[in-house]
Amino acid sequence: MVHELLNGQVMKLLTIASYFLIAALAVAEGLLVNNLGVDKAFNREVKQEGDAELQRALSHYQLLAARGGWPRVPPGPKMSRGYRDPRNIILRQRLTISGDLQALSPEADLMDETLEQAVRRFQVRHGFHVDGIVGPDTLKELNVPITERLHQIEGNLRRRRYLPPDLGSRYIIINIPAFDLKVVEEGRVLISVRVVVGKSGSPTPTFTDELDSVVLNPHWTVPSEIVRELLPLIGNDADYLKRKNFRVLQAGSPPREIDPDTIDWSEMTAEAFSYRLVQKPGPMNSLGRLRFSFLKQRTIHLHDTPQRELFQRNARAFSHGCIRIEKPVELALYVLGPNTPWTAERILESIKKGSEQKIPLPQRIPVRVVYWTAWVDPQETVHFRRDIYKWDQNHLITHQAPAE
Repeated sequence: MVHELLNGQVMKLLTIASYFLIAALAVAEGLLVNNLGVDKAFNREVKQEGDAELQRALSHYQLLAARGGWPRVPPGPKMSRGYRDPRNIILRQRLTISGDLQALSPEADLMDETLEQAVRRFQVRHGFHVDGIVGPDTLKELNVPITERLHQIEGNLRRRRYLPPDLGSRYIIINIPAFDLKVVEEGRVLISVRVVVGKSGSPTPTFTDELDSVVLNPHWTVPSEIVRELLPLIGNDADYLKRKNFRVLQAGSPPREIDPDTIDWSEMTAEAFSYRLVQKPGPMNSLGRLRFSFLKQRTIHLHDTPQRELFQRNARAFSHGCIRIEKPVELALYVLGPNTPWTAERILESIKKGSEQKIPLPQRIPVRVVYWTAWVDPQETVHFRRDIYKWDQNHLITHQAPAE
C-alpha cells in the first residue's frame, strides 16, 4: 500500500514536472497559437482577407504536431473551479500547448481561477456555451487530435481559394458552422447576431449575392420539398391550414384560390399535388415579419422567424436551408441606411398593419455565405467549429441544397 502511494506521488511529480517543461517550451518558442501575428514575409498568393493568418495558423499547428501534439485528457467527473484532480495537470498541458493557458500555477492539480479562464477561452474559440466547466462536450472537443485540426485548417484554406474577389469595405458575412451573421464596415464588425441555418439533411448552400430590399409582412410560398412534409399533417388535422393561415391556390393567371375543404387531403400525395400553398402574413408566418431579398438568389431567404426560442440553442441547424436571423429589425435599420425615413418605430407600426410592403434599399449590400470551420479573428485568435455538414470530412468545397 505504501509502495503504491509512493508510486502515485512519483507519477504526480513527474506529470507536474512535464507540465512546467511544456509550458516553458511553449512560451520560449512562441508556440502560443492564440496570438499568431501576421507573417509580413508571407509569399503565397493572398486572395481573401484572413488567408495569410490562416496559413500562419497552419504552420503553427504543423510545428505543434511535429512535437507530438497535445495530450488526451482522461474521462472522469466534470472539472470546475475548486475541483482537485490529477487530470487538471494534463488539462493544463493541453491548454498550454494550444495557447489558451499562459500562466504557470504552483498547484497544477487544482482547477483555480487561471485554469478556469483558460477553459473559458477554449470554449469561446470552439463555439461552446462558456461556463469554465469541463463537461462531456468540452472534454470531447479538447480531445480532438491535432491531426484533425490540421485537416480542418487545410480544408478551409482550399475552400477560401474558390471564393470570388473581396467584397469591398462594406458587406455582410454569414458563417454557417458558426451560426452567426456579421456586418463589416471598413474592417470593423458593426453588428453580430445569431442565425439558424439548414439541417444536415437540407444544408444551407454557400453563395455570394447582394441584398436589394426589405419586405415587411412577407407571404410565404411553400416549396415542394416542404409540401411533402406538410401533407401528412394536413391530412390528419382538418383545421391545420386554417390555423396556420394558409391559402390553397390553383395554377393560372391569376392563380385561383381553392376552398381547402373541397380537397381530399387524406388521399393527397406529393406527386399528385398540383396546387400552391401560400401562408399569409402574420405572427405564425414561417418567414416571420421581415424578409431580406437577394438580388439573384430566389430559393434561399434571409428572414425573421416566429421560433425565437431556437436562438438560445448553442447549435442552431434547424431550417430547410434558409437563414433565420435573431435581430431582423436591427439589420433592417442598418441596410436601409442612416438617411432613411424608416425608424424602428415606423417599421414596427407598419408590421402591425399586416399588409406586405417592399422597401428597396438605397444601396445594395454584398452578402457572402461561407462554410468556415476554422478561421483567425481580427485579434489573431484561431477558432474552430464542428463540421456540421461533414464537408471537411468529405473534402467538399461547397454544396447546393434544396431551400425552404
